[in-house]
Amino acid sequence: MYSSNAGTLQHFAYEGLTPVLDADDYCPSIQFPQLHSLYLSYLDDVIPLLALFEPPNRRSLTLRNFIACPSRPTTFDDDDQTLPDHLFATAPDQLLESLGRWSSSLRELEMYGIDDVPEEQTALYLRSLEHLETLYLYGRGGAERFAEILFSQGVEDGFEAPLLPKLTCLLCTAQNHHERLDLQAYLSIRTRQKLPRLEILILNINPYSFLLAAVGSLDFLKDASIVLKAVSNPVQFQGVLLEERIMILD
Repeated sequence: MYSSNAGTLQHFAYEGLTPVLDADDYCPSIQFPQLHSLYLSYLDDVIPLLALFEPPNRRSLTLRNFIACPSRPTTFDDDDQTLPDHLFATAPDQLLESLGRWSSSLRELEMYGIDDVPEEQTALYLRSLEHLETLYLYGRGGAERFAEILFSQGVEDGFEAPLLPKLTCLLCTAQNHHERLDLQAYLSIRTRQKLPRLEILILNINPYSFLLAAVGSLDFLKDASIVLKAVSNPVQFQGVLLEERIMILD
């Protein structure tokens, strides 16, 4: 079915378990020359799904670990006997390797609840995203690892080189206080390098009382973005909708 629409398909969305193939089955990757947007909400190993799509012209990618960060209310939990035993089978290093195929064309990357990923590979992957304009880091694990690397790797050997120089929209729900402080340093480096202000900055406002106490003011957030928004703390398993609201800082 997909091969017959390969020449015209522009957006593909899938939610569920990765289809299981028999050992004798072979499912080659398919060229989708017009496919610009890919949304995968997975419950187990997402890599076989990623492997089906050749990378040319891929501009937008959304990965959602449905178990850790469902897109809608669910009734299952860790003890649900209806789920297969091989959940959470996505290997973090292989995931970054698969994502690396799309670095040159990717403009939008959204990650919700993905498992933790290796630090060194994450840094290399972020450096490859030279054209990325939108980045959503929602949840714990891998999202917080990406935030940690993004905010702390702005200075190397005395030369300021902020990651993601084309970034215009950033959502981050990191709760670790070091990451919140590093966010200030990252935004300061962007300013000193005369990079444009972020068009949209979306943060988890709940833990920012610590940051206010540490730096005395949150004006740097307003100075670094044209529109400043807030989202609620990520809630695991409940399928809470991601609602963005304007953040007002006194």
